[in-house]
Amino acid sequence: MVGDKLMSRRRIVVFTFFLFCGLSFSVSDVFSATVFGPQELTISRWRSHLSRHAFELDQGGDGLIELSKNTPQHEINGGFIFFNKKLIRLRGFLTGDDLTLEKEVRLESTNRLFIFLRGTSGAAVTLRVRHKDNLAPETFGTSFSYLVY
Repeated sequence: MVGDKLMSRRRIVVFTFFLFCGLSFSVSDVFSATVFGPQELTISRWRSHLSRHAFELDQGGDGLIELSKNTPQHEINGGFIFFNKKLIRLRGFLTGDDLTLEKEVRLESTNRLFIFLRGTSGAAVTLRVRHKDNLAPETFGTSFSYLVY
């Protein structure tokens, strides 16, 4: 009788654990692999952020740039991303009410990001690049940040 209750409790604990783990993964993580980031980009006391990042993949393919506002209470007036020679303007997103922006991009074997933001000191966004394939390609990355005066 006591053994049955103990076994029943163990089953409940194990079931709860697997349920919690299953719910903690998002659907987008299942269908895409993060190849860069998440990288927090914070506007400096000089009211700007400027950084350059590079990462390599074994093979290119379809990708997704995801930008999320971390501090919506702080104003970001504008900015842009250069991704593999493609300009992505951010002003509409940064001054709007949406908290997340997703843009489809073409990933190459060598990928380069150049990010510029301007706004209130302390405002921050998170940048992530995802590969749309299910399998995570091997990545190698370097990152440099510059402070703009």
